[in-house]
Amino acid sequence: MTRSRSATNRALALLAIAAAMTLPAHSSAGDRTVSAEPASEIAGGWAGLMQDELRRGEYRFRFAPASYRPERGEVFQAPNRAHGLRLYIDSLGLEVLDRTAEGAPTLLRLRVDGVGRCEHMAPVAQGRLSAVDDELEIAHDILIESFGNTEQGVELGWTVLAPPQSEGDLVLELDLAGPGVTVHPDRVSIRSSRADRRLTLGRLAAMDATGAPLVARFEASNGTLRLVVDDASAVYPVTVKTLLDGLADSTIELDQADASLGDSVASAGDVNGDG
Repeated sequence: MTRSRSATNRALALLAIAAAMTLPAHSSAGDRTVSAEPASEIAGGWAGLMQDELRRGEYRFRFAPASYRPERGEVFQAPNRAHGLRLYIDSLGLEVLDRTAEGAPTLLRLRVDGVGRCEHMAPVAQGRLSAVDDELEIAHDILIESFGNTEQGVELGWTVLAPPQSEGDLVLELDLAGPGVTVHPDRVSIRSSRADRRLTLGRLAAMDATGAPLVARFEASNGTLRLVVDDASAVYPVTVKTLLDGLADSTIELDQADASLGDSVASAGDVNGDG
């Protein structure tokens, strides 16, 4: 059973409970019948829960033939209607498509290439992809990637299991390929071939195993994107998170003072699975 079908079944179960709650409950006291007035309010609460479940189901990943890219066969995928995106995820990483444009062109590809410190980077081997609750995870030997899909955007995370050898800040090196990428310390702008379209990586945050926040920033280095974290006082494992959004923007600004990676780097539901 696919994830979308499971979500529908859960929603139908909630609807059945809500309908049952609307039946008139009464108790007899002599010739008197006392109706349970709060029943409609309770049913309304269940209806709200059902709507929330349906809305979350819109963003769940499922394993199915690739919409827009049939040559890829079956992949984990999900639409993000709020941001006009279609996501493909395999053991190599993430591909993001523009589902609002003809032909659904690829906006970016992202994979983690290395982890380490400054000039002492270790390559990250291909990992094992699995579904964990509403997220997808890729387990590598030295870190775990996670992918979440919500109305706020695409949640990306990397958990480094143990501190790398050598000295300096913790560095995650990402291969980010898009039409035009500009790196700022607090965000990354990915320019689309459409004049009014831009993807943004932002809300960068890092924390250690105790939940203590760590200072983190984006950097460009030799055509790659780096997530740099001050982990001097961190208790491992360390988790780094960022959010990808794809809202249309007619006033795109690219700050030329920042480093550029250039070319290198509510509805009816997804009923038929086409995004």
